[in-house]
Amino acid sequence: MIFIRKQTKTALKWIFVLILIAIIVYTFRDSAGPILEELKRTSVWIILGISILSVGYEMVEGWITCSFARHYNPRFTYRMGLESAFYCSFYRVATLGSGAGVAAVYYFNENGIPVSKGTGMYMVEYAIHKVGIAIFSAIFFVASRRFMLEHYGEYTWLLLGGYAVTFVIAAALILFCCSKRFHRLILWL
Repeated sequence: MIFIRKQTKTALKWIFVLILIAIIVYTFRDSAGPILEELKRTSVWIILGISILSVGYEMVEGWITCSFARHYNPRFTYRMGLESAFYCSFYRVATLGSGAGVAAVYYFNENGIPVSKGTGMYMVEYAIHKVGIAIFSAIFFVASRRFMLEHYGEYTWLLLGGYAVTFVIAAALILFCCSKRFHRLILWL
């Protein structure tokens, strides 16, 4: 087994982060101009509000993670939940959405929650997150119903189908994680 000193490990992590940032910048290089133009026209208060709400979201996600994690590790702190939320957000961006679950399970395992428990815990969080997005999008769709129907009315059935699929997948994930009988049924199938 290869042992790496802590300073070397930290340096390698920073190099990895810089490489990811370089890849993102290179990938979206053609979009940078229009994005910067729009940012120049956007009010500082809107950018500040979005930033504050984003940090607020991470703080709530950290609290949710901490609440779930304490069932498996009573020493899991709010700070650890917050670190987990930001850690997963980084990997969500760095992998274009596909790495957050793996990052969460790894983080949980490093902090005293076995992989099997961490996987189930993150799956439940994921399902709740997706249902929350569906509920809020439905609320805002209804709140701006006239505009949405005028511009996107032909997609109404697709939207309803998306809601149905979201709720079916979320229910299946939660049942898979929480119901031994459902788990055995899946394994039997």
